[in-house]
Amino acid sequence: MKVLEILEEKKRKKELKYVELAKYLGITKQCFSKHLKKLRKGKISFSALQIQKICSFLNEDISIFFDY
Repeated sequence: MKVLEILEEKKRKKELKYVELAKYLGITKQCFSKHLKKLRKGKISFSALQIQKICSFLNEDISIFFDY
């Protein structure tokens, strides 16, 4: 599963808003929206630090983003 799919699934289950995540990551809602748009097109991904922060925000282990 792709990072974006996992993020969207966790967001739905926990009833979170992307604006909350953007604030937690220290970026604006607009910047996060642009990042998501590029993610959907497959042009970029999250950095390792961003993934770590996202996991902290979601209260999830980082292993959810990696296939074994």
